Amino acid sequence: MPVKIGLYCMNEIYNCKSIYEGVLHSSKVFPDSYVIMAFIGVVKGNGPGFSRLFERLIRGSWSLTLMEFMHPSCNTKISTMAAIVFIIDRHTDWLMISKPFVFFCVASACIYFRLSTTLLDTNDPFSPIENVVCLLLFGGIWDALARALAIDEQSQISRANNLRARALKADTLSKGSRTNIDKPSILKSKN
Repeated sequence: MPVKIGLYCMNEIYNCKSIYEGVLHSSKVFPDSYVIMAFIGVVKGNGPGFSRLFERLIRGSWSLTLMEFMHPSCNTKISTMAAIVFIIDRHTDWLMISKPFVFFCVASACIYFRLSTTLLDTNDPFSPIENVVCLLLFGGIWDALARALAIDEQSQISRANNLRARALKADTLSKGSRTNIDKPSILKSKN
């Protein structure tokens, strides 16, 4: 197991180097296209994930749902994160730290994510972040709030209807009890 962990660490450092070189080379060829820079960095960082699509196409077991773009693996997400950080470091002044330290931080994050998937048996360490972002951006929290408000309005209407029904029932009972009380007194007066 320690040998495997060491190999995983070296592999992640090499992947970070590939991502950085892909972003660097594509920024020289396409200096204003950040999407192409990120795409080249992701493909260089996770080449086997994207070449698996062509392998499946050749074998005849191709499916649209198994595309890396539709259901990205953890390696693709890590490569995307690293490529975005390298693009931000190269083309903006937002990160006021040296380039080797940026590379060290990205490589450390990649190693952490890889080891967390290996040692802790997590399928995707990005899933908690994705769940929160999906709730906030794609309507999950707003839909739940709308449903809660609709249920609250419906419950208020049903409570008001129940109160009205109880009041009518109490009113009819009180009228009925008055007539029952009055009838015996009338009967007594006739006798």
